[in-house]
Amino acid sequence: MPGIELGKMIAIWRASGTTCSTACFTEEPLVPQEEPVPDNETNWLSPRKRAEVVRLANAIGVLLSVHPTMPLQLAMTFLAVAADEGLTVTALATKRGVGTSIMSRHLQDLGSVNRHKKPGLGLVITVQREHGDRREYQVFLTEHGTAVLRRMQANCLTGPTWRIIPVAHKDWSSTPE
Repeated sequence: MPGIELGKMIAIWRASGTTCSTACFTEEPLVPQEEPVPDNETNWLSPRKRAEVVRLANAIGVLLSVHPTMPLQLAMTFLAVAADEGLTVTALATKRGVGTSIMSRHLQDLGSVNRHKKPGLGLVITVQREHGDRREYQVFLTEHGTAVLRRMQANCLTGPTWRIIPVAHKDWSSTPE
């Protein structure tokens, strides 16, 4: 799935006034639109901003349903792969600003067998390049990884805005919702 560069996606989302639905999954230029917050309001978030935070939390909750204690670094690696499928391990490490050994460890944990030779999360797959340096591997989302990403997008785009959904482990071996 070709997509927006992860750093660019985060920078756009952090820009004030952008909505989660726009910033998370498009490359359209965004125009910040601030809503005034009353001086006497104890929560400085506007209702619209609060709804965006809830949707973003629910999107992250999808990852937590796959692995309830997923570290943020692992989640960011998954999102980096989703944003730029087909990059090599070295290119992903460079994009994320981590060493190749750390990136390899993250990709093993996200893959079918983790670094401890136990079942992994099955979200990504590494494939040896057909041409060029055969020592390099390209990284892609699996069907399972794509289903998780689609559910995250759905929660970010159209999910509930009034409450954060409790995280429960989901059996992702069945058809995605």
